[in-house]
Amino acid sequence: GLLVEHHGVELTPGTPTTRHVSRRCIETLAGHFSFEAVSHLILNGELPNQKRLDQWGAELRRWRQPPRWPSI
Repeated sequence: GLLVEHHGVELTPGTPTTRHVSRRCIETLAGHFSFEAVSHLILNGELPNQKRLDQWGAELRRWRQPPRWPSI
């Protein structure tokens, strides 16, 4: 699995597109990393470097924007 060694966290790969992460593992990660870093790790299987973390954060902010409906 993917090991974040210095934090004692191991991710066990499931299917090629899915990783199973325990609640305890997520709680441990959340104590050391930002939401953006943890979500990137869960979805992509690796902690992002600073450049990728900035890109990922911008992508998440775009997803959080409410839709803009055309005025009638």
